[in-house]
Amino acid sequence: MSEELYFMPVTELVRIIRRGDLSPVEIIDLFLDRIDNRNAEINAYTTVLYQQARKAARQAERAIKSGDRLGPLHGVPIAIKDLYGHKAGVRNTFGSKPFAAFVSS
Repeated sequence: MSEELYFMPVTELVRIIRRGDLSPVEIIDLFLDRIDNRNAEINAYTTVLYQQARKAARQAERAIKSGDRLGPLHGVPIAIKDLYGHKAGVRNTFGSKPFAAFVSS
């Protein structure tokens, strides 16, 4: 299923999470592994927040197990384009080599 997962519409990914076929932790691990395996070739990600992504996935999983009210995309991993300084302390290149070492405040 993992290969199909990467190209799946987000609505189907939500259904998989809600049905319990895969947990947010399993999904983030699959996506992070995919990034590790492919990013050297395609250079799609400049900064990957592994620990923060896994922490958020564990929190999402706990909320599901607790029966908390869930948002429409609860547990779905996202990527944020590197064009804005969106998070303090995170490297942000603005898609430009002169900013390769810039860390957002």
